[in-house]
Amino acid sequence: MKYDTYKDGDNTICSCKVNGQTIRMIIYKDSYEEADYYSVCLFINKRGKGYQHGFQTGKIGLIGLLIAKQMLLDFIDELKNLPIDEKGNRKNHNVMLIFWDDNRRRDVYYRSLKKYGFKFSEFEKHKCLRLNIN
Repeated sequence: MKYDTYKDGDNTICSCKVNGQTIRMIIYKDSYEEADYYSVCLFINKRGKGYQHGFQTGKIGLIGLLIAKQMLLDFIDELKNLPIDEKGNRKNHNVMLIFWDDNRRRDVYYRSLKKYGFKFSEFEKHKCLRLNIN
């Protein structure tokens, strides 16, 4: 599936339309001394209204989640291909964080992302799925 990607400051926005539904993933970057943290906000809806609690997965179900998963994996590949210094290290350690609204989404996210190295963790007292990208 083809989708558009563009930068808005440090944030990355991926979006596409499928069967009248807009799939939009915003990846927010927060930089700290020890690492760059990337948080993901996904929403799928008809009018592109943005994030609405409890209504973010639209009416296309699994198709939308599979497209979003591909968007996420493509972004992770970009991070893995960042330049490496002479010591074999990237400029900064990168961490991908996935948060959820309810237990059903948590379970779906974990089942589809655990094979890529995501593990349950906590970030600033919030439960999340975490992937350390070296």
